[in-house]
Amino acid sequence: MKLLLALGNEMKTDDGIGIALLEQVRDRLPGWTCLTLVQPGPELFCHWATATTVWVIDALDAGWEPGQAGQMDLLQGVEAARFASQAHGFGLAEALALARALGQLPPVLRLFGVQGQSFAPGWGLSRQIQGLLPQLASDLLLAIQTHEPPTPRQ
Repeated sequence: MKLLLALGNEMKTDDGIGIALLEQVRDRLPGWTCLTLVQPGPELFCHWATATTVWVIDALDAGWEPGQAGQMDLLQGVEAARFASQAHGFGLAEALALARALGQLPPVLRLFGVQGQSFAPGWGLSRQIQGLLPQLASDLLLAIQTHEPPTPRQ
C-alpha cells in the first residue's frame, strides 16, 4: 500500500497546509490511500504499519521563508521530523521514535514539509500560502514521482 498522510489543523491557519495539499493532489495519485489526521497521537505509526511507501505532508516551523518547501527522508533519523509543526502535541518526531523502537517503520518514509507563515488560531490558510498551493501541489507530485521505485516487470 502507498499512503499519503496529511497532518494539520485547519483552525490554526497555515497548520492546515498538509490538508490543503492533500486535497489538491488526491485525484492525481491513483492507487494511493490518502488520509488526514488532525491530532495524530501515538497511533500515527499504526496508519503506516502495512504500507510500503509513506509520504507525510505537514507544515514546518523551520525558520525558512513562508511557503518554502522541502522533503526529507524520515528513515534517516528522528531529527528531520522535529521541524514539523508542534501543534499536534504527540507529533511526527515522537511517532517516529516509537515506531523505530517497535520495529514498525515502512521501507520508504518521506516528509514533504512547507514553512507556514502563521500558526495562530484562525480558519484557513494565510493569503501568501493559499496563493502558492498550486505550485506546492505540483512540487509534491514531482517529489513523489521522483522517489517512486520502478514498477517490477512481470
